[in-house]
Amino acid sequence: MSQIQLSHDTDSDDLLRYRSQFPILERTTYLISNSLGAMPAGVYDAMRNYADTWATLGVRAWEERWWMLAAEVGDLIGALMGAPRGSVATLPNVTTCQAVVASCFDFFREAQQSGLQRS
Repeated sequence: MSQIQLSHDTDSDDLLRYRSQFPILERTTYLISNSLGAMPAGVYDAMRNYADTWATLGVRAWEERWWMLAAEVGDLIGALMGAPRGSVATLPNVTTCQAVVASCFDFFREAQQSGLQRS
């Protein structure tokens, strides 16, 4: 049985400079990226900032900071794709995203036009 040799030039891999920002990668190979990816070290500070904002502003944090955060994140992601500001929406998960997209369609009208009957 033959073996495949994979080689990778680590000197030219620009992404490796970010590896040290993910503590779990120092002790394991972490291949889970679809649900709960490796946590960046900066999350500790971000969570403390979130908690401090909540503790300081209470419900006012929504009006003064959190309400537009999803739009700001959408703009940052959009910039990576060359999308115009305000055109990328962030949602909590794929199921919610699918429901939002599906809500754009009038399935009842489509069923009527195709001759299907509601039972």
